[in-house]
Amino acid sequence: MTLRKYLFVCLLFITNLGMLVWLGGRGSLVAFTTTVLLYLAYLTLLGQLQLQRLCLLLALVITSFYLAYICSVFYWNGPYSFLRSMLTDSQETPFSINKLTSNRIAIWTQAIEAIAENPWFGFGAEGYRFHPLHIFGLQPHNVFLQLLVSYGTLGTSIFIYFYVKAVSIAIKQVLQQANQFMLDSRTALIVIVSLSIHGLVDGTFYHSQPLFLLILSFATVLTVNIRNAKLNNSSQ
Repeated sequence: MTLRKYLFVCLLFITNLGMLVWLGGRGSLVAFTTTVLLYLAYLTLLGQLQLQRLCLLLALVITSFYLAYICSVFYWNGPYSFLRSMLTDSQETPFSINKLTSNRIAIWTQAIEAIAENPWFGFGAEGYRFHPLHIFGLQPHNVFLQLLVSYGTLGTSIFIYFYVKAVSIAIKQVLQQANQFMLDSRTALIVIVSLSIHGLVDGTFYHSQPLFLLILSFATVLTVNIRNAKLNNSSQ
């Protein structure tokens, strides 16, 4: 990689993570942190973790947080936005886990109750949104609850089957040293893992953009699998 491309990647990282921190999304930061830690563990397992690049990553993260901090001009954004939300009107509204999670507990409780009403087939697309006991929001901020409310146990089982199948193939690819398209496999798996983690606490797969990235990553995994199989057959 040339110096120009190297600097461009660093600038792109700072810009994206800085904006992520600036927006104050806790679920996004959890997904980012968990994915990075998993990838570092993966590199350590393969013996490919370099101390120099680890230090560079730490420096980029610190820079991103600093820039997000100095650019935070609204009460709702920045690195400390979740602390401010906890302390705001603390006398009127006592602290609770539900408040800490931005009403996630109440939303999930209502979604689980709705699932219990029709566990096998669900209420159809947008089932949560139009449920009589709907609290607020367009989706229950959890991909599994979203699928169960909409399509029930049967529909969710189909999604989980294909999801696990694709992820299993991706894991085999990144652990296979003979993989000719390792960068593609790693990138696809990173996207799948980060979106999946984020989908546990937010409506990630309700929106078209992350859903498109998930489908594109699955397509990449399957394409790499087919191309590796062709290369192996041609070499025999």
